[in-house]
Amino acid sequence: MLRETPDRIEVEVAVVGSGPGGSVSAAVLSRELSQVLVVEAGSLYPEVPSPAFDRREMVQKYRDSGMTLSLRNQIISFVEAECVGGGSEINSGLYSEVPGEILEDWREDYQLIFDRSSLSKYFSDIRDRLEVTKLPFEPPKASRVLLDGSHSLGWKASEVPR
Repeated sequence: MLRETPDRIEVEVAVVGSGPGGSVSAAVLSRELSQVLVVEAGSLYPEVPSPAFDRREMVQKYRDSGMTLSLRNQIISFVEAECVGGGSEINSGLYSEVPGEILEDWREDYQLIFDRSSLSKYFSDIRDRLEVTKLPFEPPKASRVLLDGSHSLGWKASEVPR
């Protein structure tokens, strides 16, 4: 049973962070446990249409307004979310259909009876509902360099829909 006092809450499990990892962990744990608490440092912001990387959104949703640094042998800039939804709010979610070889493994390992054609209507529905798309503009320079470098090495590389 949940026990709460003005300065303390006791639960079976506390999940720190409401991003993709935390929210999925909380959902899975809540199937087995009755007391799962998600703790998020940031606030919940209403969805308001704005241009990509709008300054107001960065100030609200990014830790330190997007100016977080990691200091080691080199200075590396990175961004980190600080809002309900975590990294999925600032990075969007990446979308990939289950690869054929994994479907084959599932068929063999778990005797699941389905193939790509039977799943295609579900994949299509998910893409439509989540508005999965590739970037509507030229990828950022860093992404372009990674893509060009991969191709020059003969590696298969492509943009992941989000």
